[in-house]
Amino acid sequence: MKLDSLVSLGELKAFLDGSQAIAFAVASNKDERYQFVEKILKRFNYHQLKRQDKGIVILFLQKVSGYSRQQITRMIRRYAEQGKLKRYHKTTNGFEVVYTKKDIKLLARYPQWFNGQEIV
Repeated sequence: MKLDSLVSLGELKAFLDGSQAIAFAVASNKDERYQFVEKILKRFNYHQLKRQDKGIVILFLQKVSGYSRQQITRMIRRYAEQGKLKRYHKTTNGFEVVYTKKDIKLLARYPQWFNGQEIV
């Protein structure tokens, strides 16, 4: 049996209990894992499930995806808000702007400030 053939909450529970033989492979990259989580949420119509059933889906997603409960919860909230699950790439600039253009012009006008000398 493969993950795609899991269509009922009973099958998910049996998988979590370890009583059902199943072959699965965790997706190799983050984008594929996000797509997998979205597909499972859609397949089981997550937001219309009862509280106990939601817990089963969350435990299943944790086990298969390798994400923590907090990360799965954030992903579910984002899916509920946007209707889809998209991975955001956060890139930061390692160099913060310390001086404004005005500061640079002032420093160029008074080069003795670079030497630590004070202007009298």
